Amino acid sequence: EGNYAYVADFIDGLVILDVSTPSAPVFAGSWSSPGTASGVAVSGDRAYLADGGNGLHVIDVSNRAAPSKLGTYDALLDLGRYFYGVTVSGSYAYVTDNVYGLRLIDVSNPAAPSQKSLISTDGDAQGASVSGVRAYVADGWNGVQAYDVSIPTNPFPMGSFATGDLAWGVTHDAGLLYTANRNRGLMILDVSNMSEWEPTLTGVYDTPSWAHATAVDGDRAWVADGSAGIRLLDVTNPATPNETGAYDTNAFIEGAAVSGTTVYAAAKSQGLLVLDVSVPAAPDSIGAVDTPGLARSVALQGDFAFVADGTAGLRIIDVSTPSAPFEVGFYDEGGSMFDVAVRGDTAYCANGSAGLLLVDVSQPDAPIGVASTPLAGSAWGVAVWSRYVYVAAGDAGLRVMFIDDPSGPVEVGYWDTGDFARKVAASGTTVFVADNAIGYYVLFFDPPPTPTAFQAISARAMELGVRIEWNIDAPEAAGEAPGGFNVYRRTLHEDYYRLNTSGPLSPQSRSYLDTTARPGRSYEYRVGAIANEGEILSASAPVTVAPGPFVLLQNSPNPFNPSTTIGFELDTRDHVTLVVYDAAGRHVRTLIDGPRGSGYGEAVWDGLNDAGSAVGTGIYIYRLTAGKRSLSRKMLLLK
Repeated sequence: EGNYAYVADFIDGLVILDVSTPSAPVFAGSWSSPGTASGVAVSGDRAYLADGGNGLHVIDVSNRAAPSKLGTYDALLDLGRYFYGVTVSGSYAYVTDNVYGLRLIDVSNPAAPSQKSLISTDGDAQGASVSGVRAYVADGWNGVQAYDVSIPTNPFPMGSFATGDLAWGVTHDAGLLYTANRNRGLMILDVSNMSEWEPTLTGVYDTPSWAHATAVDGDRAWVADGSAGIRLLDVTNPATPNETGAYDTNAFIEGAAVSGTTVYAAAKSQGLLVLDVSVPAAPDSIGAVDTPGLARSVALQGDFAFVADGTAGLRIIDVSTPSAPFEVGFYDEGGSMFDVAVRGDTAYCANGSAGLLLVDVSQPDAPIGVASTPLAGSAWGVAVWSRYVYVAAGDAGLRVMFIDDPSGPVEVGYWDTGDFARKVAASGTTVFVADNAIGYYVLFFDPPPTPTAFQAISARAMELGVRIEWNIDAPEAAGEAPGGFNVYRRTLHEDYYRLNTSGPLSPQSRSYLDTTARPGRSYEYRVGAIANEGEILSASAPVTVAPGPFVLLQNSPNPFNPSTTIGFELDTRDHVTLVVYDAAGRHVRTLIDGPRGSGYGEAVWDGLNDAGSAVGTGIYIYRLTAGKRSLSRKMLLLK
């Protein structure tokens, strides 16, 4: 949430970290819970903590140095209950209880959260995600379950998907479900007619040591195998690779590149070693350069070797005479460089926790940094094929980046390798991954979808709404014109949903007017370009609409049964109450009582009074008071 991370830290409760500097997080505050903190969600100044057998706590985190509890919901009569995960949408918290199922808890009054319904899932409910009127539950061995929660007091199942392993977590984003699925890794499910792309595992080879790097030349693959030196594999049949030769360098080899009968080996503290392998069974050392750092990887381009030299950055070495190599230039942007691949005038560098670094090497004696892109995990290995860069990202698996625009690489997919992906090489659509102790993977990729590159997207508030405008690269010349566009919007409390519900905008569209934007609310917009094999999303464009007048909106639906939503708009920050009365003026229910900022707000009334009892059919009055001003409207409950 902003520059802060909120951590459910089991017996230590809620821990808040300042992550404004991601490489150096700082403790900001904590709240000690009575149970075992297992999940947390944040909305505005409130954190919602799933606390194991001690229920759900609502915590005020407006002062992060001193969080304070506002209220608790604990299902005391449900023996064995375990509140495991939580997500928040609107005025409801959706809590996964891995004994009882999914709990829908009304948190509109944080001092007195109340459960409105309990969905008994058949598995072990571990995680949940909510988008619009759908709730998705990661339900252990039962896979992913979907529920319609448009009426929170009466949810009903919509369907399920068997993941084939323990579904432990689920996240929804722009029509896709991302499911954490134990040994099977990440599964991506399409839930809104959007296509997904998934690679296929082809073969594995288990090397004797820790496989750190690979290089490919035709049907041969060279593996830098740590203390076991360099291994030569025949990969004529990628499904059954086999070893044909080896060389013990008496050094720890992490990287290698091949040119004809010459191998260039990155030998850590010994720098760059040059080997003659014209006789594979008897390689011979013919040259070396002692680099200033720890040589971890090497790539070749023309007469130059490019060495990823750890904390010494990228070293560029003239190898026009392999027996007499010498350094001609270097580039160091900080971080720790583990791997490098070169194509044309660009070096693609795996720069540890700093991510993927692109360097212009058109002048080897004066290289220039072009772009630095952070990734999930740390970048350990890199390979280039066609318009894609493959990055071995440690425990984050294999990441796939689209690089049509060198100044802004875009991630388009990834594969969970199962251990710690350290190095990668590519030959056509076959990708070779050194995966730590597991050994050597061979992956076959269908060509991933080709993104349409968005040059820009903007959103600005106008008198009639919010205008979203975008530009794309001229794809028509390459035969890649989009099939149309979709426009998506979200607020702090909801996921992205499509605005153009009647169908895609035309391929010529470059703007859209959102007339449903409300005064005083903050939004983020994204545009999706419809391509042949999927939808490519733009970056987000934030905008805040100026507050409107003091307004109390008609409830919706009206008439209603059993619940309805009451919306309002404030022109200034004030103490606000929203109270429901019966036709005789008797107090029925207080929905809001506390300070509120300017802009749009809403509350849900579920047809219950303050005592939790259902009220009868009739006309009810709801009154909004802000400071000394009040507005009232009528609504009809029909049973």
